[in-house]
Amino acid sequence: TVQDLMRLADVVVVFVVANDSEMQDRFFSFWNPLLRKIVPNTPVIIVANKCDLVPDDMKDDLHNFFGRTMTANSN
Repeated sequence: TVQDLMRLADVVVVFVVANDSEMQDRFFSFWNPLLRKIVPNTPVIIVANKCDLVPDDMKDDLHNFFGRTMTANSN
């Protein structure tokens, strides 16, 4: 299963689409809780792709997303 593969990983990489706020919200509502449950001690790298498509008025939202990820995952 995917969970078994996650447990074998030394690191998990999650990609989010930088200009998709729904995908960013899904990270917090689904992926982050799942990862913290299955692999609580495994480092998670979050990669935002399509950053070049983020309009200037949404860049603060993207910065806030990464700030929130740091807060949510600090122990």
